[in-house]
Amino acid sequence: MQAVWTETPPKIDGKLDDAVWEKAHPTSDFIQVEPVEDAPAVGETVVYVVYDQKNLYVGFKLLEPEPEKIRAVDTERDSYLWDDDNIELFLDTHHDRRSAFCFVTNPLGAQLDHKISREGEVIDRQWDCEWEVESSLDDKGWSAEMAIPFRELTFEPKRGYVWGINFWRNARGRRETTTWSDVNEKMFRVSRYGELRGLDLSKVQKARKVELAPYVTSSVNIGDKAEADFETGVDISYRPTRSIFVDATVNPDISQIEADPTIISLSRVEPYMPEKRPFFKEGVGLLRMPIGLVYTRRIGYNRTEDDRYIYEGMDYGLKVSGRTDRYHFLGLTAKTKESDEDYYLAAYQHNIGERSSLSFLAVDKEERDDANRAFSLMGYFPLPKEYEITTQYAHIQGEHMDDDDGFYVGVERSKDPFHLYANYSQIGPNFSTIHREFGFMPHTEKEKFYGWRGLHGRASYKFEFGDSFVRDTGLGISNRVYWNYYDEKVEQENEVYSWISMGYFGCRIFGGRETNLAESGTTESTYVGLAGGYGPKWGGIGFFSYPFGTPSEPDARYFSLDAGWKPTRRLYLSLDNNRLWYDEESSAGEDQWNSRLRMTYSFAKDISLRAEVELNSEDAGFANLLFRWKYRRNSFLYVGFNFLEEEEEENSRMLFVKATYCF
Repeated sequence: MQAVWTETPPKIDGKLDDAVWEKAHPTSDFIQVEPVEDAPAVGETVVYVVYDQKNLYVGFKLLEPEPEKIRAVDTERDSYLWDDDNIELFLDTHHDRRSAFCFVTNPLGAQLDHKISREGEVIDRQWDCEWEVESSLDDKGWSAEMAIPFRELTFEPKRGYVWGINFWRNARGRRETTTWSDVNEKMFRVSRYGELRGLDLSKVQKARKVELAPYVTSSVNIGDKAEADFETGVDISYRPTRSIFVDATVNPDISQIEADPTIISLSRVEPYMPEKRPFFKEGVGLLRMPIGLVYTRRIGYNRTEDDRYIYEGMDYGLKVSGRTDRYHFLGLTAKTKESDEDYYLAAYQHNIGERSSLSFLAVDKEERDDANRAFSLMGYFPLPKEYEITTQYAHIQGEHMDDDDGFYVGVERSKDPFHLYANYSQIGPNFSTIHREFGFMPHTEKEKFYGWRGLHGRASYKFEFGDSFVRDTGLGISNRVYWNYYDEKVEQENEVYSWISMGYFGCRIFGGRETNLAESGTTESTYVGLAGGYGPKWGGIGFFSYPFGTPSEPDARYFSLDAGWKPTRRLYLSLDNNRLWYDEESSAGEDQWNSRLRMTYSFAKDISLRAEVELNSEDAGFANLLFRWKYRRNSFLYVGFNFLEEEEEENSRMLFVKATYCF
C-alpha cells in the first residue's frame, strides 16, 4: 500500500468528504477469517492513507450490506470494543515483523489502543496514545477517520522507510471477520502483515524532547473528624531520540480515581490486578514472562499480615527504555515510602532471525536488613506449521535463604481447527518465598509443599459450518498435574469441555475432576460448569456457573451474571453479580456475594460522568462518583466522591479533586 503526502490535512469528522482523500491510493480486497476462511469479504472495506508533517491519516469506508445489523454500544475510552462492529489498524513501525501498535474504533468513534510484541505473546494494554478518531453512520454502512501523531510512535526517521501494516474488521451483526493481509487467522501475526510504502519520514515533525506533567490532588475525608489532605507530584518524560524514552516520577499518585473491584476467588490463587500508574506505561512489556519475576504492583505496595497489599506510595522512580528493529531495553529504579525499599530492574530483548528472540531480565530489591535478587533468560522460537516454543530459566537469591531456580518450557499451536498447548514448570523449594517479594505467580496450596513440578496440557478441535445459524462448535480436553519437591503428587485436574456459537449467542459446557493434597488433608471435587453470552445491539448478557461444585471445593456452588444496556447513545448501564455458597452441612467456608452497578454518561468524547455502587457479603460497601474531563493533551481534571464502608471500621467519605497539566 502507498502513503501519499499532503499539505492540507483532512478534517477529522468521520465523513471522508475532504478533497485530500481523492489523492490517496485506496486499497480493499479484504478476505474473510470467518465464516468462510479466505473467501472474499461480503462487506467491502476501503482504506486510504495520507500523511503530513504531524500525523498519519487513515480513512475507512466500511460498506455494510445489512446496515440495520451494525452493532455499536461502547463510547468510553479503552472499552472492550470487540463486541461491537469495529475496525483495527496495526502499524509495525520498525518493520521487525514481531511488534506493532494497534488502534481500534467502532461506529461511535470510541478509542482503544495497545502495543503487541512477540506476535501477540505480549499485549501491553496499559499503553495509551494521544490520537484522534471520529466515525459516522449512513445508509450504506459507516466510516472512520484516524489521525495518529508521529510523535507518539517510535521509528527510524529515514526516507523511503517501509512499515508493516494491516487492517482487521469485525462486522459483529453479520458475524463476519475480515482482514487485509492473509495472517492465517491470527490478527497479531505481524510477520505476515502487508507493507506501507511512500513514507518520507525525514520530513515529519520531530517528537517533543521534554514533557512535564505535574499534578495536584486535594481530598477531604468527611466524617466525625474531618481530615483534609493535599498531595502534589510530577511526571517528567525526556525523549533524546524517537525510540528512546527517559521517564522520571516524583511522588506518583493513584489517588481515589479507580477502585479495584471485589473478587470472589474460586481457588487459592492471588488475582492479577492491572497497573494504573502512568510511570509504568512505556517499556514494561519486556517484564512479562511465563515465570513472572516482576509484578509492578508490588512496587509501592506493602504486604500486610493477612496477605493483602496496601498502597503506601513511591518517593521517586527513574526509567530508561528504548528499541530498534533488533533490540529492546529497559532500566528502572524506584524507592518506596514507608517501607524504604529500593528496586532496580534491567531487561533486554534481542531479535533473532525473522521471528525468534532472546530476553534477559534482572531485578534487585533492597530493604533495611534484607536483599532479594533474581535473574532470568527466556527464549521464544516460532516453528513451522504454526507451532511456537517458549523457554525460561530463572535464578533467585535471598539474603537469608539459599539460592534457588525455576524452569519453564511450553509449546503452543493456535490455528484452526486444531489447537494445542502444553507446558512443564519446575520451581525450587525456596523460589516461591523469595519470588513473591517482587514477582507474580498464581500461588496455591502447593506452595506449602516447598517447591513443585507441574505439567499442563490442553487440546481442542473446532468444527466450522460457514455462513449458517450455527457458526461453530468444538470439543477439548485439559489436564494439570503437580508434584511436590519429594515427587509426591499434590494436585491433579482433568477437564473436558465443549462449546457452540450461534446467532448472537455462545455457550460453553465443561466438567472435570480435581484432587488437592493440602496440609488439612486430601480434597476431591467433581464439577460441571456452564458459561454463555448473548450480545444483541442493545447491550449484552453473560453468565458463568458451577451448579454442582467448584474445581477446588466439592461442597460449593458458584454463579455470576453480567448485563449491559445502552438505552441512549451517551448512556451505558452495567450490572455484575457474583455469588459463592456452600451446602448446609458443609463447614468448608462462608457464603460470599457481591454486586456492582455502574453507570457511564458521555457528555462528549473527553467529558464523562461515572457512578458505581458495590455491595458485598463482608458487611462492606463502596460507592464512587467521578467526573472526568480531558481538556488538552495528557491533561485531566477529576472531581469525585468515594464512600467506603467496612466491617468494624470507620466509614470513609472522601471528596477529592485532581488536576494534571502537561507542558
